[in-house]
Amino acid sequence: MLLECNMAHVLTKVQRGHFLLDRKRKALQEPTRVKSPDPSKIQYDIGMIMKHIRYDYYCVIYGWDYSCEMTEAWIHQMGVDQLPLGPNQPFYNVLVNDGTNRYAAQESLTVCPVSELRPIRHWEVGKYFKSFAGNRYIPNNALEEKYPNTAAD
Repeated sequence: MLLECNMAHVLTKVQRGHFLLDRKRKALQEPTRVKSPDPSKIQYDIGMIMKHIRYDYYCVIYGWDYSCEMTEAWIHQMGVDQLPLGPNQPFYNVLVNDGTNRYAAQESLTVCPVSELRPIRHWEVGKYFKSFAGNRYIPNNALEEKYPNTAAD
């Protein structure tokens, strides 16, 4: 049983890694600018500090997709199809305080309460952000260019 759980965990990691590599390859072939967000769909902005509702982790948003861009197998395995809005909602790329990068559904995130605001301790923060402004991170030039309608300024 333990071996099966470990194998499932390893398989998930491999699938995610494979997907991310394919996604990066495609991104290099496409324009780097993301279309302006539909305000009725994208609720959260680049640089916002969030809290995951179910798993209680703190994170900062460094990217988003209009809907889940993962494989059907990943969607099923992660239970995305069991969420009220399923995969047809914005998904955010986030840097988590534990040093991981995750992909979270919009309905699973909430703005971090002011009383709990702290800088996110993640080794990639400097890759995407130029500073911390007390309640949010300010995107660097590359991230501002990719997501031009950020309200972080």
